[in-house]
Amino acid sequence: MDTFFCSGDFSAFSAAFPTADTADFFLLQGENEWAKQALFSAICKIAVEEKIPFVRVLHADSAAKTVAVYLPQAHRFAADADYFATLCNKYETAKRYSVPVFEYLSPDGETSYGVCRKAAEEATARATAFLRAAASARKKSAETLAANADRAKILRAVLEFVDAVAPYAQAKRGKVLFRRNLSAVTAWGIHTVYNPFRQGNLRTAVLRDVYGGISPLFLQGLSTACTEIGIDVCLYTEPLSETPAHLVLPACNLAFFTENDLHPFPFRACGELGASRFIKRSAARAVLPDLKNLHAEADDALECASFSLYEADEAQSVLRRIEENATDRTALSTVQECLLRDFFDFRHFAEKENNFR
Repeated sequence: MDTFFCSGDFSAFSAAFPTADTADFFLLQGENEWAKQALFSAICKIAVEEKIPFVRVLHADSAAKTVAVYLPQAHRFAADADYFATLCNKYETAKRYSVPVFEYLSPDGETSYGVCRKAAEEATARATAFLRAAASARKKSAETLAANADRAKILRAVLEFVDAVAPYAQAKRGKVLFRRNLSAVTAWGIHTVYNPFRQGNLRTAVLRDVYGGISPLFLQGLSTACTEIGIDVCLYTEPLSETPAHLVLPACNLAFFTENDLHPFPFRACGELGASRFIKRSAARAVLPDLKNLHAEADDALECASFSLYEADEAQSVLRRIEENATDRTALSTVQECLLRDFFDFRHFAEKENNFR
């Protein structure tokens, strides 16, 4: 299973799945979030039990909330149509499933639901404002560092690695297989998923870049150079800036991981590159105070964002309990049966084809 975070923007979705236009879509619609999570869990359960490879897409600010499941083998998606709002208009031929509305809400329940929903929305809005402030400070820090980078040294380092992976080059031009995000600011701080780096045969070099201005230059340069000589790459971006943070070269079993306070690297690395070696010596001391101040400013904003998301999460937990207690289980079971039958119907075609052979 692969996992990553994704915002509700179609640009983020299409970058994560460049071939989505040719896929089959199964869209879940309705405000009952608890029912949607139950349906996604049922899909994942079958995929795990039957050892069907799948990709689980997480909400942009919650590691506990699934917003889509993708089956590469069948090239099909089950997705939250309310989270990815543009999917309904983009894929008009998609199959749609309405999650059950609430069977019964008492007057007190309706009042509690409305109050909690408003509290969650207000807390999420505060978190968004803090995240923008953190992103702005991080961006200034990265720009300050990038402006004082020794680009000639970065280029030499890029070319050294390109020479090392050149034997894996193809005759045709390589491509960026996808751009995804492995980290997110959540109610419990920064959360990172490490699935791509858990492969036993993958060699990972760590880029230690505290202020985030050097690794994007190096990784973007390396990505461009690799695709030029015919090597496919997988790009992973920073949660705040959307700049390159990690790079995987599948054909070479080689990866580059940017380590900083947002995402430490918990595994053994095959090599290490420090950002300091790529900064002009004349500028290193001069820009350090500004970088520290901007870094502290971003950290404060991130802490406030996480607290606001915690408040939103607390309100949403109450909403989910209300939804769970008020959901028509018979109606949910009917929708689930229909969804699972349709979503996994490719298995029957595969069985018939094998029997025919």
